Amino acid sequence: MKLPTAEEQSLLRHLAQGNRIVFWQLWMRHQDYLYSRCISWMGGNITDAQEALSRAMLKAWHKLPQHAAKITNLKAWLTRFTHNLCVDICRERCRHAISVEK
Repeated sequence: MKLPTAEEQSLLRHLAQGNRIVFWQLWMRHQDYLYSRCISWMGGNITDAQEALSRAMLKAWHKLPQHAAKITNLKAWLTRFTHNLCVDICRERCRHAISVEK
């Protein structure tokens, strides 16, 4: 696993101090990887993967600044964060499908 760069750690510090613009620099570094993982986690459905990635981006926009100072590996944090969101989406859809069947 590739370790976070000093530059990435510096950007995380800036984000923790309230500089929201650096969020986009950090997000863009990992977006393609996260998208490929979303495709896998959403069963190969491109539309679902795009929706999951969009939701992950919006949630990360709100949550990441609060946690940035404690994060030592942003890729791992974003991967876990995005995976959990994909699981939540799948659960949501499963519950909805069950309620429709009743």
